Amino acid sequence: MKQLLILFTLLLIFSPFVQAGDCMRDPIYDRDWNAVITTGARVRDIPCMEGSEVLTTVPVGEVVHVIAETDGWYKIEKKDGTIGWSGQWLMEPTDQSFLKDAPKEPLYDVVGHAYETAVRYLANKKIVQGYSDDSYQPDRTVNRAEFTKILVGAKLGEDPIQSAANCFPDINEGAWYASYVCYAKQQGIISGYPDGQFRPANTINLVEATKILVNTFGLEAVSCECGAPWYEPYVRALQNQSYIPSTLTAFTQKVTRGEMAEMIYRIMEEIHSSAFSQFTF
Repeated sequence: MKQLLILFTLLLIFSPFVQAGDCMRDPIYDRDWNAVITTGARVRDIPCMEGSEVLTTVPVGEVVHVIAETDGWYKIEKKDGTIGWSGQWLMEPTDQSFLKDAPKEPLYDVVGHAYETAVRYLANKKIVQGYSDDSYQPDRTVNRAEFTKILVGAKLGEDPIQSAANCFPDINEGAWYASYVCYAKQQGIISGYPDGQFRPANTINLVEATKILVNTFGLEAVSCECGAPWYEPYVRALQNQSYIPSTLTAFTQKVTRGEMAEMIYRIMEEIHSSAFSQFTF
């Protein structure tokens, strides 16, 4: 009984090393056939669970292309082009065809969108760009850093050479938006919150957007000493020119990437004939 207990203990101790040592010992053999996933599979960067990184997952029933084999692992290609390693026990050969997903056109998700023309106009001028998957996501809200970067880019047509010194205290000098935000501050385009912070990650709303738009493009905003809210001159300046799209209906409404593009497009091309929102104060 004591010997069995010792043997069992040794197995527990050394079993992880057996599994870890079973990684990439054999040569990698080329393969060329299709498999269907029988158990939800993780796709890893190397053929080993020890120290590997999970790249993505594959659901049951999906067909993959097997392109290599080693140590009980298959190197597979997914339909979206992802390539990595999964265990042989998670799939079985199939006669089903493997058809890769067709590559998406840049900005494919703005086709038929109300603000497609505006988005493509700005994209052609290199003012906006899509995400890594070629989408633009026109209905996604935009934060203050992104909005400011795009507006400054539209004004200058290039990355401003601007130090983060004497900028907002919450702007990191190494941030991708730092030079744009600091340029906008030093040019009087933005002023931040009363506590001196800029809060780059905050989602921008309509009244904040109107101020940045008016200041960036030098539009006339008539202020008064009549107790009006701070944003009234900026909203009036845009609505008087039909520059606020009709989908923006409240002062505190969050601005989407599509609406942002539409406002910039209307201002740059001086478009006064499109449907717009009219606010009362």
